[in-house]
Amino acid sequence: MKHYGTLIQLETTLIDLDLFVSTMRTLVGGVEEVNRKDITNMMYFMLDRVENIQQRSQETFQILFDEIKNEKPEKKPVRKAR
Repeated sequence: MKHYGTLIQLETTLIDLDLFVSTMRTLVGGVEEVNRKDITNMMYFMLDRVENIQQRSQETFQILFDEIKNEKPEKKPVRKAR
């Protein structure tokens, strides 16, 4: 597979995003029982994580896009007539 490495990077980023969403759901579900300082710390942590995920997603997408855009069409072998 031509783009296996880049697709693996993209998959890793999507897994990180899924974990982030799970963390947000957990925080939202338990926010009433957490003190304000912990909520503030968690929000800054989550902002940092989501910005990192966003940056990696954009970079990986651009790499994959450029790889596909710059591909040269594969030449099929020409069969000799009998």
